[in-house]
Amino acid sequence: RPRAESRPRRTIRSRTMADRYKCILLFGIPGSGKGTQGKRLGELDGFLHLATGDIFRSLDKSTELGQKFMHYSSRGELVPDDLTIQVWKDHVQGMIGSGAYDPARDILLLDGMPRSIPQAEIIGDLIEPLAIVHLTVANQDEMVKRMKLRAETEGRADDADENVIRNRFEVYH
Repeated sequence: RPRAESRPRRTIRSRTMADRYKCILLFGIPGSGKGTQGKRLGELDGFLHLATGDIFRSLDKSTELGQKFMHYSSRGELVPDDLTIQVWKDHVQGMIGSGAYDPARDILLLDGMPRSIPQAEIIGDLIEPLAIVHLTVANQDEMVKRMKLRAETEGRADDADENVIRNRFEVYH
């Protein structure tokens, strides 16, 4: 049996709180106003709104990744956790690399991340939540109207079909 010091060592580096991305988590049913409020707060110095849905919608639809997103979003389903996390991490690293986001200075306003328990577990060592904001809306019929209007004004295909919208509500719940 080899001595302990000669065995290869597998090290998992756990991030310290200082290494984690400081953030505020924005939660709520689709159409509840997370994006609207996140954009407003993101205009303040030191805050950066980061909507996972916007990241996915900005993907080139002719690429494999863009087509995978469309496959799920066109039915009102969530993109699988592993794909969501990878796209999110790549986007954050790109923002750091471009200077658009400085983790030492800026607080991320996370809109749509995490969306599931597994996502929360996966990114738990990457983020330091400072607060959680949960937006609620009592009238889902009014949200459907707002989202369909948003589909027209913003060109959001995921908001155009009422059946898809209502499925997104069910998936959220």
